This record gives sequence, C-alpha cells and structure tokens, in this order.
Amino acid sequence: MEAELAERKAYGEKLLSLHEAMESRLQELNKTVEQFQQRYANEVGKKQNELNWLNAQISELRVKNTEYGSDVMHIKQDNKKSAVNTKYTRNNITFKTKAVSHAVQDYKETKRMYRKIASIIHPDKAMEVRSRTLRTKLMAELNEAYAQKDTMKMQHILDQWYESPEAVAGESIYAELERTERAIRLLDKGMSDIQSAISTIMTSDLYVMMVKVKKAHEEGRDLIAEMSIYLDTKIKEVQNILVLRMYG
Repeated sequence: MEAELAERKAYGEKLLSLHEAMESRLQELNKTVEQFQQRYANEVGKKQNELNWLNAQISELRVKNTEYGSDVMHIKQDNKKSAVNTKYTRNNITFKTKAVSHAVQDYKETKRMYRKIASIIHPDKAMEVRSRTLRTKLMAELNEAYAQKDTMKMQHILDQWYESPEAVAGESIYAELERTERAIRLLDKGMSDIQSAISTIMTSDLYVMMVKVKKAHEEGRDLIAEMSIYLDTKIKEVQNILVLRMYG
C-alpha cells in the first residue's frame, strides 16, 4: 500500500507540473489576444461602429420617406396593438399574483438549501487544519451565490467540497491514498478545462484575425492599417450618401 501511495504521489506531482505549464500557456494566450483586441478595437472597431451608425441613419431616412398611406396603416395597427395590450395587462394581474407566490416559495427553498450546504462546508466544521482553507473559500462563494439566489452555483459548490481531497478525514494510509486520487482527478479535470479554453480561443474569429495580421506582418504588410484606411474611405462614401438623402 505504501509503494502504491508513493507511486500515485509521484504521478500527481508530474500532473501538477503539467497543469501549471498549461495554465501558464493559457494566461499568455489570453494576454496576447487581449492586446490584439485592444489594438483592433481602437484602430478598426471604432471606425466600423461609425460606419454602422451612418448606415443606420440612411435606413431611418428611407423609413421616413415612405408613402402617407403606410402611415395610416401604422395608426390602425397601433390601435389594434393597444387593444391587445390592454387585454394582456388585465390577464397579467393573475399571473403576477401567482409569480409572487412562487417567488416566496423559491426564496424559502433557496434559504433551506443554503443552510444545509453551510452546515456541511462551514470552516467551523473543520476537524483538521488542512480543510479550513478550502472551507473558507467555498463558504465565501456560497454566500455570494446565495446573495444572487443562484441555486445551481450553490449545488456546484457542494459538489466541489465532496470531490475535494480535503473532504477526506483521517491520517491513515488509506485516507492519504484517497486524497491523492482525488487530487489527481481534479488535476485531470483542470487540464481538460484548460485545453478546452485554449481550443475555444484558437477557433475564435478574433484569434483567426490575429493570425492573419501576424502572417501579413511577416510579409511586410500592416493589415490593421489597411483595414483602417479602407473604412475611412467607406465612411466618406456613406457620409456623402447621407448628405444627399438629407438635402438632395
């Protein structure tokens, strides 16, 4: 049993090193993407938003230039909507009354759930020093989740406790082996989550654009600057169209 424990601990240490390396890679990737996103937003995003706004102004002018007959139809439709809305408001009184009743019941259930979880994970329940740190962390998260009435998060917090190595009490070799196995499972899950996060970033439109910009830079081109110049041209074209529609 001692040999098995030593072997699993050694394996766990290797996983921990790998986990830390993957975590570092994810942090660096996030930093790189955030820096690119900031530049893209400043040099391209703002101009794209301006172009969208100008196009929206043109669309509004088109609507205002519709025939008078369509305005009459709008008035009739608005009258019908008013009748429907009045009926809905009357029917909604009963719905709101029922909703309040359900809200009170949900509040009671949430409070009961909070007390039950708190009785399990509270730091005062710690029989051993090693579990106090995690208990304190989870209790703070539980209080926040309860304030938000987020029952799913509250349940997740309880699951975290039951799956943690700290939930295993005792100093026997069997208890230590179980804590080690749980630590290994958490590291496996953590690495899987990190890999998923990395994959999500690397398949995002922003990352794809960043790769294109980097490749263009290696070829001696500034793709962001080119896009900015193109948008400047389009903005001037749309501004001219807008002026013509307003005063032409």
